[in-house]
Amino acid sequence: MSEPLPEPQNELEEELLRAPEGSAQREGLRKALASAEVLVPDPESDGELGTRVIRGGEALTVPAWELEGERFIPAFSSEARLVDAIPAGSNYLRMPLAALTELIDDGTEVKLNPGGPFEVKLPSAKPEVRRYLPPGGQFAIGEPATEPTALLDAVAGFAAQRPEIVTAWRALVKLDEAPPHPLIGLELTPGADADSVLPTMIARLEGEGHSRFTAVAVDPQVPDAFSDYLLNKTRPFWSRGE
Repeated sequence: MSEPLPEPQNELEEELLRAPEGSAQREGLRKALASAEVLVPDPESDGELGTRVIRGGEALTVPAWELEGERFIPAFSSEARLVDAIPAGSNYLRMPLAALTELIDDGTEVKLNPGGPFEVKLPSAKPEVRRYLPPGGQFAIGEPATEPTALLDAVAGFAAQRPEIVTAWRALVKLDEAPPHPLIGLELTPGADADSVLPTMIARLEGEGHSRFTAVAVDPQVPDAFSDYLLNKTRPFWSRGE
């Protein structure tokens, strides 16, 4: 007989309790993950207790663990989950989960609560697939002077073949020090996996010669800074059924 799960410590753990084992696709859980803060072991701790201050622009190293041949970034949904996995007195970083996934650019997965209750795997943000804006990130967004017609036609052609894509938007975005380039936003049906659809679209369009564009998932229920602009300042250039 399996032991009962411990008492959830926050909204995220309540959603983890309701989700199927190992699944991050439940709608309520996806929304909780989008706004959640997590605890990450601090690999640069000098052994002294206390909080390490991270200053703007400072490089941040996150730990990678390996268990049974599987490499992942560990994160924990509460202090109660953390103390079961790392030695007492260890330092840790508290950060938005969205910011953590944006730090990882090599495809390494984040494992939430590894080896313990409420464990779930989370895919890291893929290059050029920005579902969330990291805190402190510099960006500017607006209307393009010239429409990228060929790119928009290619996106529309791809979207028509994927029933999980509902609507597509476009804008012009400048991220950090990069030059301005097209921004494509896709609204998907509830439960669709943006971390599968968007990289597939990017790979196909890049294979067709379209390069240097950023793709984001647009969630009208939980809009981020990019989605808010697309939803309120622009009109879709493609919608299913129109």
